[in-house]
Amino acid sequence: MSLQDQYKANCIQAYREKVSKYGHSFQELDIENVIKFIDYIESSPEQLYFPIYKLREASGYDDLDSIISLVCFFSEILSVEYIYDDGCEERDLDKESVLDYQKGTGLPVYRESGLEVEDFDSSNFSFYCNLDFS
Repeated sequence: MSLQDQYKANCIQAYREKVSKYGHSFQELDIENVIKFIDYIESSPEQLYFPIYKLREASGYDDLDSIISLVCFFSEILSVEYIYDDGCEERDLDKESVLDYQKGTGLPVYRESGLEVEDFDSSNFSFYCNLDFS
């Protein structure tokens, strides 16, 4: 087993232990869905890209709020990328600008150009995650 595979196995085991030890105190997460997600990433090592539909499938959650809570819980191994469909193409957004927008202190900015999204419409906003054990 390679060092990266061993690290991945250790991360997965650490999450299992966290759920076992603290799962009863989760308020925003259902233990069964968290375990289902852990089982999924363990049994599907080739799956590294998680758009929202794949997060739903892997966890069993249907609602976006629960999926966001799941992503936050797994923030050590899931990196979030924000995207905006401007009508012509999906474009990556700068993470910090999205956080600022959520705080009410600005508009999201395209990562590549650094320009603000004109006429921002939240229905065109989305995200995906990459599984990263590095």
